[in-house]
Amino acid sequence: MARTQTGTILFCDLVSSTALMTRLGDDANDRLRRRFFVALREAVAANRGEEVKSAGDGMMVAFPDSAADAVSCAVAMQRAVARLAASDPLLGLAIRVGLSSGEASHEDNDWFGLPVVEAARLEHAAHTGQILCSELTHGLVGNRGGHAFTPVGALELKGLPENLLACDVAWEPDPGLPTIPLPSGLAVGGLPFAGRAAALAALGEAWDGVLAGERRFVLISGEQGIGKTRLAAEFAASVHGERSIVLYGRSETDREVPYQPFAEALRWYVLAGQPRVLREQVGAAGGELTRLVPALRNRLPELPEPRAGDPATEREALFDAVLYVLSSVAERSPVLLVVDDLEQAGAQTLALLRHLVTSPGRRRLLVAGLAGDVSAGTAWAAEAGAISALPGCVRIALSGLVPAEVASLLEQVEGPAASPALAARIHRETEGSPRFVAELIARLHESGGPADAVLDAACPYMGLRSFEAADSGLYFGRDEVVSALLGRLATNRLLSVVGASGSGKSSLVRAGLVPRLRDGALPGSRDWEVLVITPGAHPLAELASRLGALAGVSAASVLRDLEADPRTLDLTVRQALANRPEGARVLLVADQFEELFTLCRDDLERQRFIDALLAAVGTSGGRTMAILAMRADFYGEAALYPGLAGALEVSHALLGPMSHDDLLSVIERPAPRHRAAHRAWAG
Repeated sequence: MARTQTGTILFCDLVSSTALMTRLGDDANDRLRRRFFVALREAVAANRGEEVKSAGDGMMVAFPDSAADAVSCAVAMQRAVARLAASDPLLGLAIRVGLSSGEASHEDNDWFGLPVVEAARLEHAAHTGQILCSELTHGLVGNRGGHAFTPVGALELKGLPENLLACDVAWEPDPGLPTIPLPSGLAVGGLPFAGRAAALAALGEAWDGVLAGERRFVLISGEQGIGKTRLAAEFAASVHGERSIVLYGRSETDREVPYQPFAEALRWYVLAGQPRVLREQVGAAGGELTRLVPALRNRLPELPEPRAGDPATEREALFDAVLYVLSSVAERSPVLLVVDDLEQAGAQTLALLRHLVTSPGRRRLLVAGLAGDVSAGTAWAAEAGAISALPGCVRIALSGLVPAEVASLLEQVEGPAASPALAARIHRETEGSPRFVAELIARLHESGGPADAVLDAACPYMGLRSFEAADSGLYFGRDEVVSALLGRLATNRLLSVVGASGSGKSSLVRAGLVPRLRDGALPGSRDWEVLVITPGAHPLAELASRLGALAGVSAASVLRDLEADPRTLDLTVRQALANRPEGARVLLVADQFEELFTLCRDDLERQRFIDALLAAVGTSGGRTMAILAMRADFYGEAALYPGLAGALEVSHALLGPMSHDDLLSVIERPAPRHRAAHRAWAG
């Protein structure tokens, strides 16, 4: 008897399989097919899928319980086939994958219904190496698993009565493949790119110098939302390829640690590079570089420990190691290194940047620094003038798009019939800010309604996106809740914010609580170090990475200590704050705490993370505080851990819907703030 339930269906298909079989012959094709299906089935088993059926060149898989597992399986399949392709590039192996979710019938080990048809059609519509999923699948997954989704619009699919909204799922090759993929931080998505001809020309001229063997430094500045990262991404895509390498790192308001952008950029290279090549390029600097990129030791276990010394000597050795490795990489391929959000960087990060761009020697290296508005009292405020005045620095100051550029973008989206008058109004409403231009054009394109009516209703709201700390100026509607939670933090070192999916937990914590604490809402909170993490698949390793950077010790050693003794968290925090004011604290913000149960598959690591957290916030005289943000439907999972259950019982705050006054505040207050900011910027 058929039973109906919500599930996700996956179809995958080997591209050009018939031609491949003809070229290989029967025996070789059978051997390859067995390897191919072993790789696919490993991905299915690892992600709790149910193989429904397979043909000679593809497979249908059902995921009755989790859309997130389905997407993870699709990524694992692509990576598995990429490994096969790397072992014999002449075969040209590649697959395409389609996924869709919804109500389907399950009968006699088979699945029927609209999601089955949609998934099959999406697989057929996908390009080589692409994963396409329905918008419903994207919605069910949300941000679980850390997957990146890019909307591709409504697709016309054979046999379906209506066009289907779909998304592209980003994936990256496994560590160790010979190519260095374009960093995910520079992935281009959304609306087409328009304008910026002069800025692109300046970057192109700098790149020409790099190709000629010179080192160049370009500083791209402009207010938030002006398009600095998009400009860098467009340029990076144009130069990325076999003969060049693109690396990317950024500073983050809530998690800036020493040298964070460079650690992120080099980690990307280390994980994607071939061990043989890495061994040649890091040379004698490898041991020192493991301070910054602990993952390097996983790729090259034979590396020596970094040399111990006083802080100044160790810093000098690290700076030289980073310069040496980037120079070695640049000897083989020209390098574009994008360092984003410099306005949020610490003094150590800026010192390393200066070292890279001023050290003597010719290197095929272009460093592109991206910086937003200068805020008083920050490291960037103290260093911006000196860095921008460095010899040879090329400065690109971005401002709003001009009317012709807005018109060009509108025409690319709406076609030749786009109205010049409409483009002029969009420019007038947004003052050319690319962020708001893109939002208005996307809203016009999606609504299909009268343009004037859509624009009259448009305003600078975040919609379904979470607020970050940088958006605190536009965060309204939870004032009483924030004040109440601050009051609880004044007397308790653990606070758990629990609410339904979409209730605004992350926004409340990131854009409500954290900025208020940074502004001194509690005694001494201006001196607090805030570490924002999401547990992910390896929560203890994530915690060790952040603690190591904070305390200036090896993340690997912190991880080993955490595995041996949960008290390590409290002890490491005390060491990190040893020379700080008495009121200084480390505030650990664990957002999406439910990932501890959804993504972490290691029961022992999960328990160790919980034990370390509870020990740190429960130790008398400790200097660790924690805020947990967790979906209410995972409260039962947490209750399975007695210590955690007891802590949550006394620390949790249930986040309900907004009151009438809160909703009015959300609706009314952002627009005047937005207009005032634009007037100030224009003036």
